[in-house]
Amino acid sequence: MSTFEVGSFFEGFYLQLDSTLHGLSKRFSFYSLAILHSGSFIGRITGGVVSAYAGVPNTTVGSSVISSAIIFTMIGLRSVASVVLIGFSYGYFGGVCITMMVPLISHLTPDISDLGVRIGIAFSISSIGTLVGPPICGALLSSNYIWWKPVIFAGTVASCGSIVFTSMQVILRIRQKAAIVCSKDAGV
Repeated sequence: MSTFEVGSFFEGFYLQLDSTLHGLSKRFSFYSLAILHSGSFIGRITGGVVSAYAGVPNTTVGSSVISSAIIFTMIGLRSVASVVLIGFSYGYFGGVCITMMVPLISHLTPDISDLGVRIGIAFSISSIGTLVGPPICGALLSSNYIWWKPVIFAGTVASCGSIVFTSMQVILRIRQKAAIVCSKDAGV
């Protein structure tokens, strides 16, 4: 979770600056964050509905993979349409991913009495990623505003986090299949 968080906050911190420096009006750039957060609002609301049909781990993996891919599209940001499309779509899938973190931790916790501790530990560790990610991207951006460096960094690190989520899903499926085989062998 912390790995994904290092790259995931790049859009929220740098979308407005990127749109301003690419020649879009300051008035529109001011609203780019509102566009991103409106997508996030809708994603956070619909994430629970999607997970009811697809499952919490599948929804987390899908939204993190798509969010990671959208980070790479910041390289192509040039017009009002691209800011709206990138901002809203990243906001939506990022919102779904953020919404799924606590249900995912709950899904991974075998003993419900440990749930609070696990959520606290998970968010304490992920806060480190949230804390260090945007400044690293800012250092990569430099005073020359070389956009591809922080985009590649943030997208790669978020993709690595998505790979961790995907690996978690694979391990969960292997454990479920093993549990089914063991219960059949035991005659349960």
